[in-house]
Amino acid sequence: FRRVAPYFPEEVFEHLPDLLAQGVKAAGNYRERDMLLMAMITNISACLPEVRVLYDQVYYSPHLYYMVIAHAGGGKGVVSLAGLLPGEIHRYYEKQNEEMRLVYDKAFFEWELELKKAQAEKRSPDFSLRPKEPVRKLLTLSPNVSKSMLISALEESGKLGCCINATELDMVSGAIRNGYGKHDDVFRAAFQHEVVSADFKVNGRQVVAHNPHLALCLAGTPNQLVRFIPSLENGLYSRFLVYTGQRRSAAPREGGEDHRAMFARLSGRLLELHQFLLQSPTEVTFTAAQWEEHTSRFSSHLSEVVNERDDSPGAIVLRHGLMASRIAGVLTALRKGECAWAMPQYVCSDEDFHTAMLMTDVLLEHSLLLSTSVRKSESKSGPLKPYFRLRPVLQTFSGTFTYKDAMDRAVEMGIPVTTFKRLFRKTIELKIIDKEGDMYIRTRRGWRETDA
Repeated sequence: FRRVAPYFPEEVFEHLPDLLAQGVKAAGNYRERDMLLMAMITNISACLPEVRVLYDQVYYSPHLYYMVIAHAGGGKGVVSLAGLLPGEIHRYYEKQNEEMRLVYDKAFFEWELELKKAQAEKRSPDFSLRPKEPVRKLLTLSPNVSKSMLISALEESGKLGCCINATELDMVSGAIRNGYGKHDDVFRAAFQHEVVSADFKVNGRQVVAHNPHLALCLAGTPNQLVRFIPSLENGLYSRFLVYTGQRRSAAPREGGEDHRAMFARLSGRLLELHQFLLQSPTEVTFTAAQWEEHTSRFSSHLSEVVNERDDSPGAIVLRHGLMASRIAGVLTALRKGECAWAMPQYVCSDEDFHTAMLMTDVLLEHSLLLSTSVRKSESKSGPLKPYFRLRPVLQTFSGTFTYKDAMDRAVEMGIPVTTFKRLFRKTIELKIIDKEGDMYIRTRRGWRETDA
């Protein structure tokens, strides 16, 4: 199932912003190229200050959650290259932190002198001289960060937000399950910029992040996944874009550039974009036609998913709708940086919108496939199995077909007659197929031919 999981269509790579087009050259095969592209978009999503998208009457930043799940040697290590992209921006803020700390230390020394002088003169000190501790900004955080440090960093970074990269899911799940962790609730809340806080105090005050912004780019094995997210009911799984992969060759290619040097250069370009966007707040907007396509596409996805199973993970589809707009937001912000137009509103092009939708379609397929292996209370992942049952049956018909044709084909493919009848009836109700006399045909709301 991992081997035949869908790839991003080739047209996705024909119209990428230049920074992404340069980065994906580091991939060794098509599967790696997909993994790396999404990892780059995720890391870049954490580096776009003052960029927002209005979705369902709520403003969101572009920050994304993404994870690659593959067996050892499956090629997921390529995502670590994308983790180098925020490096120059992180160092930019580290330098600012050091400069502000020096100013604070000097002011604090003068405050201590004032305290001693006031005591000697038996008067109250001049409290206007007491310095305020500088707010430290950290863009990238360690994957094993404690809960208190995570919330504190989210609070101090504000709209800038934070980014966590982990090449092994155990780095994150180890912190979550330990006493100093248990912060998967912070991940869930930060995805939608909801308030997160801790029940304890740091430096004499409660730690609260009122508007957290966080991006996660993670990789791991199937068994690491179920330790990280033991249940679909947890709510964290549906917040992730998911990609599952296969093996690769590590043989170096002739004439290939050192990948780390390449991404170090791209990191410098991303710093320039970051500084530009700091001075030019951006609201990414979509046309009425784009919103109409978005609504139609995800309504169709939701109908199909709900049709297949009574306990369907509909939240996965709904949240992919939000994440599609965030991907489009990242692509649009990159376009704005390329042309350096300081416009407060920037309309997503049809080209970038189409790219985001194509990518999200594929990522949704991967997420639904992988969701079949997540169990509630197992220490090991279950085997993958196809999410859809009726879709493969109907995809075998290119034109019209009879009810008996469909039922016979379903029985051949191992679907019980009673299950077929129930699914077929719902499929008609949802208008995924239409009836024309005694014949049936798939509608435009049905599945893409490339899914067959």
